[in-house]
Amino acid sequence: MVNFLSKEIIAQIRDAEMKAERIRADGAARAQKLIADEKAAGEKLLEQTEAQTKAEIRENFNRLQEATDALLEKNREEARLESGAIRRTAQFKMRAAINEILRGIDRQCQ
Repeated sequence: MVNFLSKEIIAQIRDAEMKAERIRADGAARAQKLIADEKAAGEKLLEQTEAQTKAEIRENFNRLQEATDALLEKNREEARLESGAIRRTAQFKMRAAINEILRGIDRQCQ
């Protein structure tokens, strides 16, 4: 009877070891799948974040370009107006200088 119980106990131990090995293997497989799934999800999130960031950068660049273009056009218009005013002032001063020279010549001739 001792011999029989020993064989039965050995069989139970072996059965328990096989179950434990299956549980360990199943756990390892689940862990590997979980890691692979999380890695894939992380890579997908990274791609989405990169695409979103690139889109935001393009949008910001376009807004800055529009603002720069508007400012440049404003500065050109201000420069055009200022140059017109300078030209009118210069013409007025040139006429005044010519008139002064002509008066000086007229005084010398008298």
